[in-house]
Amino acid sequence: MKVAVVIPAHNEERTIRRIVEKAIKYSTEVLVVDDGSTDNTYSEAAKAGATLLKSQKNIGKFAVLKLGFETILSKQNADCIIQLDGDGQHDPDDIPKFVKEIESGADMVVGQREFSLRKMPFLRIISNIISTLVITILFTIWLKDTQCGYRAFKKEILKKLLPLIKNSGFEGEAEILAQADIHDFKIKGVKIHTIYDDENSKVDPLRDIKAFAIALAKTRIKYFKDQLTLLRRKFIRP
Repeated sequence: MKVAVVIPAHNEERTIRRIVEKAIKYSTEVLVVDDGSTDNTYSEAAKAGATLLKSQKNIGKFAVLKLGFETILSKQNADCIIQLDGDGQHDPDDIPKFVKEIESGADMVVGQREFSLRKMPFLRIISNIISTLVITILFTIWLKDTQCGYRAFKKEILKKLLPLIKNSGFEGEAEILAQADIHDFKIKGVKIHTIYDDENSKVDPLRDIKAFAIALAKTRIKYFKDQLTLLRRKFIRP
C-alpha cells in the first residue's frame, strides 16, 4: 500500500526536521504545509526532504490540512493518507499501525492516546472526556480519544469527505469525524504513543471544547434538516 503523510505546521522549527525524517521511512511522500510560520519551519522541513507548500498567513489547521490532502489526492500516488502534527506530539514510528488498520478494511483510523496524569495534563484529560461524551451523544462513534489529530484515511473516503467540511480550524477535525459517521464509513481507533509537551501545545482546552461541540451540533442539525427535506420530497407532493 502506498502511503503519503501530510503534516500541518506552524512555527515548528524545533521539531519538524526530526518528524519529517522519521515519517519518510514509512511513506512515498511527506508533504509539509506551512501555515504562515514566522520561524525556520519551512527551511528545516526542506532540509529533511519534505515536499512543501506554504501559506503566507495563518489560515487554520484544517484549512492547511485540506490543502495538503487535495494536493496529495491530485497526484494519485497514495492509497492511504496519514495526517500527523509537526510539534513532536505524534510519533511517526506509529504509522505502520494506521496502515495495518486501513489494509484490514478501516476507512478512517484515529490515534488513541493514554489518558493518565503521567502522560497528559489534567485539563487536557478533562477536555478529551467532555469532547468524547459530546460526540457519543450526538453520533455513534465509539472512541476513547476523539480529539487526536493523528489519523489515517483511505484515499477514496477522503475524497468524499473533504467537500463536506466547512470549518478551517481545529474544529474541522471534529467535523470530518462526524461526517465519516454520518456516511457510515468504518472508523477504527489504534493505540499510539502518548507524547505531551504542554509548552508546544497550541490547543486551548476550554476554547476547543466549545468549538468542537458547536461544530458537531451544527453537523448533526444540518443532517436532520437534510433528512427531513428528503422525506418531504418523497412523501409530500408539492
